[in-house]
Amino acid sequence: MIIFLIFAGHFIFWLYIFFKAKKEESLTAAFQNLIFVVIIFAVGWTLFTLLINIFVEPEGFGTLVIEKLWGDKDQIISFNRDTITLLLLSVGEFFFFKNFSKR
Repeated sequence: MIIFLIFAGHFIFWLYIFFKAKKEESLTAAFQNLIFVVIIFAVGWTLFTLLINIFVEPEGFGTLVIEKLWGDKDQIISFNRDTITLLLLSVGEFFFFKNFSKR
């Protein structure tokens, strides 16, 4: 669930970057900005995965079960290595793009 939210947030950010650049500059600039952001995501994910694999076990911090939050099923939130990696990547990207957009 957390991983889906992180990917959805990235997709929405990619759409925002694309249409903002298309509106302010051109279609070519929009594609260049989109490719730049996707490359930063891919390289960052790789580097954070390398670092997290050194320090965190595959099961991560375990799972959290929330009973009957929606409907009849228990909700399971998993904090495995992938989730931790994507959360740290998202925080790193936030500060990178926040400082990058000021220039």
